[in-house]
Amino acid sequence: MAKKGYNHMTLEIRSQIQVLKSIGLSQRKIAEKIRISQSSVSREIARNSTGCEYAAKIADKKAIERQSSSVNVPKKPKGNLELKNRERIEKDWSPGASCKVAST
Repeated sequence: MAKKGYNHMTLEIRSQIQVLKSIGLSQRKIAEKIRISQSSVSREIARNSTGCEYAAKIADKKAIERQSSSVNVPKKPKGNLELKNRERIEKDWSPGASCKVAST
């Protein structure tokens, strides 16, 4: 089975959250109405509210700014894997053998 991805919230979804929140619906009820998880609604409101208010256009702008400023930094392997691999290559290990040892 393929890994299930996720979609970023659109301005339309944020507008629905704003309207439903303004009429007093709980986060759980909002999630049910727009068919997303309650934790997504909670996280969206927490991240993108200004004070006690949630405004869809401001929330969308904040999310886009946060997304554009994020940097994907590759994770560093534990230990000095690069050095270990270089030593294995110098000892004439095949790349496959070196990878098998590194993954265990």
